Amino acid sequence: MSHKGTVPIYPDKTAFESYLLAVERCDLFLAIITSQYGSGVWMVSLASHTRNC
Repeated sequence: MSHKGTVPIYPDKTAFESYLLAVERCDLFLAIITSQYGSGVWMVSLASHTRNC
């Protein structure tokens, strides 16, 4: 759910149902749907930032 409290949580509904209700009640809804997910970081450094090698 929303960490800022912008999407209400309904205990008797699933998370998906709660989001659908929020979409129905909003004035404007913008969805950005892609086939990718994750942090968006493409290349990960193999060097440790916490340990000197």
